[in-house]
Amino acid sequence: MSSILVSIERADDDAGIRALLLTGSGRGFCAGQDLAERNVSPGAARAMGLALLGEKLSAEDAERWGLIWKAVDDDKLLAEADALARALAAGPTKGYGLVKRAIYASAGNSLEAQLDLERDLQREAGFSADYREGVSAFMEKREPRYLGK
Repeated sequence: MSSILVSIERADDDAGIRALLLTGSGRGFCAGQDLAERNVSPGAARAMGLALLGEKLSAEDAERWGLIWKAVDDDKLLAEADALARALAAGPTKGYGLVKRAIYASAGNSLEAQLDLERDLQREAGFSADYREGVSAFMEKREPRYLGK
């Protein structure tokens, strides 16, 4: 049995061991990631590090890592927030609501369930007044006037 497995078993059996540091050297050392595994995200490693170590995270890093949508300087915050609110208010709010439903449901859905939900939401959107307005505005080459219906 390898020394790594012995160390892991010992740590598993000894409640006094609270962390295990695996090290190695040489050309063939590997930390153990299965390179065929595609479910390992970077945004999970970072979240784990932040949660376990309690380190501070700047707004700029949070934006760069994709944890927040956008970081804004204090002196530009009100203007940016106002512009965003106006853009969202003028948009197809019915569609925005459907998109939010799909995104929130995705974490707990299987692929099949998510595809079914998205099909149903697309159908709902396609029968909405906002959809009809969007198509009409496009065909008439004018700005749409959405009503959230």
